Parts: sequence; C-alpha cells; structure tokens
Amino acid sequence: MKRLIILLMLLLAVSFVVAQEDNSTLKKIDTLEFKDSITKVAIGERDALRLIYNNIENIIQVRELDESNNKAQLLIFVGKSEVPYYLTLSKGLTVKLDVERDNKDDFMLIFDSIKDNKLNIIIEKIEDKANKTIEKNDVLQEVLKEDSKRADLKIGIIISLIIIIGGSLIFIATKPRKKLEV
Repeated sequence: MKRLIILLMLLLAVSFVVAQEDNSTLKKIDTLEFKDSITKVAIGERDALRLIYNNIENIIQVRELDESNNKAQLLIFVGKSEVPYYLTLSKGLTVKLDVERDNKDDFMLIFDSIKDNKLNIIIEKIEDKANKTIEKNDVLQEVLKEDSKRADLKIGIIISLIIIIGGSLIFIATKPRKKLEV
C-alpha cells in the first residue's frame, strides 16, 4: 500500500511538471512601442514580441510555425493577465485584442505570411468607428477564448484519467494473489 501511495504521488508530481509552460526556450524577445495606426512586424519561431500599447505591456510569442500550411501557433499575454490565449493564426484570420479592459478592441493582429521561418503579422489600431462595424471577429475571439478553456479542461481530465488508470493497474499488479490448491 505504501508503494502505491508513493507511486501515485510521483505520477501526480510528474503530471504537474509536464503541464507547466517552459519559456526558457525563447530565443529572442523584441520590444515594440505601438503608437502608429498600422505596423508590420516579423517574429521568428520561439521568439516573442513585447508590445507596449498605452503603457500596457502585452506579449506575443510564436510557439510554432507551419510554413507548408501557412499556420502559426501563438501564445498571447494581454496586459497583466497571467492566463495566456493559445491560438492558431492562419491566412485570412484576424484576432482583435482589448488590452485596456474597457470592452473596446484596441488593436488587431492580421496574418500576413510566413517567410524565412518568421511570422509576418500586421498590427493595426482599431478606431472607434471600426469597433462598431466589425462584429465577426468578436465572435471569433469569444470562440478562441472558449476553445482555450475547453482545451485546458480536456487536458486536466486526460491527466486525471491517466493517473487513475495507472494507479489501478499498479494496485492490481501488486495485489497478493491467492494460491490455488490442487
């Protein structure tokens, strides 16, 4: 029984370690003070961009680039939020961000291209008029938030099931068996 408890504790500790993000593999972090209405930037794979908008720091990290399918996986920290947004940006997709937390989108990220192992995105400031007319991206942003929450829940459930199944198998394997008398 002691072995089972120790093994379960070890499995639980390993699952928490695996679930943690490892930002130590970042190659480079650039800083951009965003004041213009539109800016084009290139961010390499495993690089990050510290985007400062109205004295609010936001971080956009390129986790993975898929040049053949024209897709990029991003990790975005909006303002002082400790929970990032995980999303896949591809051709024709635009993501709007509200960094001031005033229920008005401040700027949007527009996928441009992937060249030389760098993601080229256009960062565009959203004017108040544009904020009222563009509604499709609001729905997309809400879907992305929900997908991120669902993904975290699914990962938690899968890890829990693995721990339970692994513990059960170990318990069954270490359970003393009765000898049959013939």
